Parts: sequence; structure tokens; C-alpha cells
Amino acid sequence: MNKLPALFLAFSILFFGACKKETAPVASKTAAAPALAVNVVNTEFNTFSAKGKMQLEKPDEKIGSAVTIRIKKDSVIWISMVPALGIEVARVRITPDTIQILDRLHRQYVAGNFSLLQKRFNVSASFEVLQAMLLGNFLPGDAGMMKEIKSGEMQQFQQKRDNLVINQFLDSNLHKLKQLNITDERTGDAINTTYSDFQEQEGKLMPTSSLILLNRNSATNPNSKTASVSVKYSRITLNEAGMEFPFSVPDDYERK
Repeated sequence: MNKLPALFLAFSILFFGACKKETAPVASKTAAAPALAVNVVNTEFNTFSAKGKMQLEKPDEKIGSAVTIRIKKDSVIWISMVPALGIEVARVRITPDTIQILDRLHRQYVAGNFSLLQKRFNVSASFEVLQAMLLGNFLPGDAGMMKEIKSGEMQQFQQKRDNLVINQFLDSNLHKLKQLNITDERTGDAINTTYSDFQEQEGKLMPTSSLILLNRNSATNPNSKTASVSVKYSRITLNEAGMEFPFSVPDDYERK
């Protein structure tokens, strides 16, 4: 159980839900040169919350847990994991500048930033990428850095962000992201996320299930080379007033 919070973060975790107010299909930020017809409708939101079940599988263990996720757009990602008996074992709070993890099982506290995530778990990430993964939203690319690989019913777009190669697959009929693949060119590590069970939630089409596969070619421990996280949402709420993101560290917790 002690690795659950770290893995949850390192995969960019289990997807979940989606959120951004529906608009007409949007072109990406690369519309300048040349314009790309990105046939996607992201889900707009101010705040997002979801409750559901997750299961993490590694070669040497399988862990199931209830999970609650709350997001304030571009500001805070908050995650609580309760595997059994209604007792929380881990709480995570992420902002663009900080990552905080409470491991209640071992009475430990971890604090840092996305550089910490890179150093400890060998995962390149950013708040923007993590938020998009959790929401199932398409990530626009910077001007000149995104290209269309395949058109048709399943569009594929590729972009580079530093050492990351990001491939996104869009369902042209649903106008939604169906698959997100992120590969670290330096290490060969990869995260592949598939979204499914699209349902109307508060008038917006959202994926309620996701499967995240992690392949860590750089890991030396065989039990850390592969892992999967499956998530199923049972309830999604958008734009809830007065949403809170509580996080406090007990005095007797060990700083890691």
C-alpha cells in the first residue's frame, strides 16, 4: 500500500472524468501555421469532482480503492483514497507549483514540486498535462509543434513538449479524446491512457471509465516495470459552489 500515492501520481494517475464546457469543435493553439482541423469538443469547467473505484495492478500486487477527485481549473488537484472500512489512507494536493502527499498508513508526509516527481519516479509531467489526463481533455500544442498523423474517423495528432512525445487519438463521431499516449524520449518510459464508457453528465458527454498502462523501461526492479490503473466513476459533478480542498499535516508525521 505504501506505493499507492506515488504510483497514482506517476501515471498521472487514473484518468477520470472530464470537464470543460462544451463548445463548437475547437482548433488547437497551433492554428497558425498551418491551421489544423482538430475535431474535438473538450469539456469546460470551473470546478470538477468525481467519486469512483480504482484498481492498481503490478506484477507483485493488486490494490483496489475508492477514490475522490476534486479539481479547480488550473489551480488545484485534490485526491483522496479510501481502500476499505471508510478509512482514508492517502491524500494528495497538487498545484502548478507544489505536490503534497499524506501517507496516513505510515504517518508520512511528502512535499515537493514536479521536479520531485521527475527525480523520484522518473516521470516528466506538468500540472497542465496531469489535469488534462484526469479530465480526458485534448491537449493543444504550441504553434508549429503539432502535426496530424492520421485523419478520418479516428484522428491522430502528435506533438513534442521538451523530452515528451504526445500522441492523441480523437473519435471524430463523438468529438472526444479516446486515447492519450505519452513517451519520454530520454528513457523510453511511456504512459498510455484509454477512455471509454462515454455518458451524458450534466448535459456534457464525458468518459466515465479509463485504463492507464505504464511501461517503465528505465526501471531496474522487474516489479516496477509495468503497471495498470483502471478507474470507473460513479458520480461526476461540475461547477459545485464552495468546493474545498482540505490538507493539513499532523505534527507527528515524518517528512520524507
